[in-house]
Amino acid sequence: MKPGAFLAAILCLGAGTAIAQDDPSVISESGNEAFFRSPSGNIWCAITAGDGVVAECYLRRFTPAPQLAAQGCAQAWGFFVDHQGVGRAVCTDPSFVMMQQPKVLDYGRWVTFAGVTCRSERTGMTCTNGNGRGFSVARATQSLF
Repeated sequence: MKPGAFLAAILCLGAGTAIAQDDPSVISESGNEAFFRSPSGNIWCAITAGDGVVAECYLRRFTPAPQLAAQGCAQAWGFFVDHQGVGRAVCTDPSFVMMQQPKVLDYGRWVTFAGVTCRSERTGMTCTNGNGRGFSVARATQSLF
């Protein structure tokens, strides 16, 4: 691993909660929340700290995975992981994330907030907790683990 590949900044949010990331210019801050989106603008995400830390992402355009398509959803599929659980998909209102002004999390960059990490790649966005559980989302495919 190259020197400098480690986290480049620690930003404090709220009451002593820290966000670590390798590019502090890409994260919009609001209280105990971080909002970011993929460079394509298709994936919008938030990591929030309230009653626990949760990462959530929404896709503006995508082909739902077969298990999601079979369930149907009148609102939008949100993909979630908290600091200790498994990834899950929930039919919900995305306006909380979509109304924000997230900055771009460039491909190859990540943000970690209280043990939950989201990484932006050309293949999509992957969010995981310290147990290695989470989700990966992209226009063509979505997976929970």
